[in-house]
Amino acid sequence: MGAPDLYYLNLATAVVGSDIARANAPVDQAKSLGSAGMIIDNRNTKGVNHRLLIQRLICSPSVTMIYNIPVLSGPDVRTVFTTQINVSSVNAYCGPMVLVVSAQNISSEEDFAAHLVGAHRVIVVGRQTAGTNGNATGLFLPGGGLFPFTGLEVRNVDGSQFHGIGIVPDFPVQYTAADFAAGRDRDLEVAIQVLHGQTP
Repeated sequence: MGAPDLYYLNLATAVVGSDIARANAPVDQAKSLGSAGMIIDNRNTKGVNHRLLIQRLICSPSVTMIYNIPVLSGPDVRTVFTTQINVSSVNAYCGPMVLVVSAQNISSEEDFAAHLVGAHRVIVVGRQTAGTNGNATGLFLPGGGLFPFTGLEVRNVDGSQFHGIGIVPDFPVQYTAADFAAGRDRDLEVAIQVLHGQTP
């Protein structure tokens, strides 16, 4: 796409699956090539161990999102256990990065994005994510139905609200019917412009 100085890391399930080595290899290649910037495509990812990949993309220690876990230890006894995980940098790529997100990003994909945003490692391009994260909890209902919900509150790295908001792009991208007809990937076009210092 006319940007040979940039590296494109596609985290789509069809490309890397759950094999962290298939995600790490491009990071090593971007480093060895001395790429001027990296585009991380997080639009269609499922299965990869995001926390291990984050170690390769942060350049100093950082923390995950904040997880507030309710603990019910009696009829009227409710406390909240709060945790945040420290993550260290391991042989990381430290050049400029753009993270491409979409409305289909949910749960662990949002964890990944929020961590990179909280560590101030990425500029975000695309569409606002689902804003739905947390452990999978549910109740079986009479008649065989299931009522699923998250059993914890997840907050951004800085403590701000995440649920119902998600990751809000720095550069929102909206597609038109003409874009689809022409096969244009406007997210990538904008990501390249951002890394080249141009105003989208």
